[in-house]
Amino acid sequence: MRYLLLFFPVFLFGHHTTDSETLFSQANEAYQKGSYPEAIALYERCLQVAPSANAHFNIGNAAFQNGDIGRSVLAYERALSLRPFDKGIQHNLRFVRQSKQLSPLPLPTFFQQWNPFPYPLWLCVLAGFFWAFVGLLLAWFYGKRGIAVQVTLGLLLTGLIFAATGSYVAHQRLAYGIVMADSPLKVAPTGQSPSKGTLLAGSWVYILGEQKHDFFVRNEKQEEGWVAIEYLSKLKQ
Repeated sequence: MRYLLLFFPVFLFGHHTTDSETLFSQANEAYQKGSYPEAIALYERCLQVAPSANAHFNIGNAAFQNGDIGRSVLAYERALSLRPFDKGIQHNLRFVRQSKQLSPLPLPTFFQQWNPFPYPLWLCVLAGFFWAFVGLLLAWFYGKRGIAVQVTLGLLLTGLIFAATGSYVAHQRLAYGIVMADSPLKVAPTGQSPSKGTLLAGSWVYILGEQKHDFFVRNEKQEEGWVAIEYLSKLKQ
């Protein structure tokens, strides 16, 4: 049986303050009472203090309960960008998208895309580099300096490939936007422009350009057009 997971009850601050903790507790109380707009507003005030996957996650839950699919998907995506391995966030984002027949982002984060291990990829890579470094020291100690140099160059090249790939994927994700409410995909950036179709709340688009009042986007069907700024939020805050 599929269901929406419960909210996170705590908010982790870099510097704990009584006011911040009180604010988050008030947001949780509003959520539990069913006052979802109030809860969202309070969680957003928490985010003004510090970035938090928990706060984004709770906003996603409250927005979904309030029928705001666009804001729910956006909040879960932002939570996932801060905590890419969190199964609860992944579950809720998948649940909301499947409930509305929405497609996931076509380009997942680097760690999600390359994570065949039971532990986070960065831990596996770190362990691999550690043991490779130990091997280098042993090779150098026993006089195999030519091999040590070759392995060092190989490790440097591997690290550069990982860094470049991760940076590229992260940059690509920042170019995506989430449709906040059902919106027409316009032929031109004018108020009287004819429409090519409708972008559903919670669906993703790739942002190709931006003018004063409109974004130029490409949707999942590879259709290009214009959407008013008030209907779209960038994945990056």
